[in-house]
Amino acid sequence: MFDVISILAQTAQALPPTPEAQAIIDRGDPYFKRLCELTDFSEADAIWNTAVNAGIAACSRDFHLGFQMGIALWEQTHPAINR
Repeated sequence: MFDVISILAQTAQALPPTPEAQAIIDRGDPYFKRLCELTDFSEADAIWNTAVNAGIAACSRDFHLGFQMGIALWEQTHPAINR
């Protein structure tokens, strides 16, 4: 089951950003530029990527939890399927 959930999560993450998500990305650009002014580009990029990856990990965890909760709810509302 975990493999199916992982495949679905990866597929969802590969989708293009929604307009709302793109707006958030665009609002982050000035902060990245400021970070580049405070340190060199390589370090700024590493800091930024670490923060982004933390957000991705949290989204992946939330996706897995939501999917598992959805399956559990579906199983409870479809008792004939349970054997």
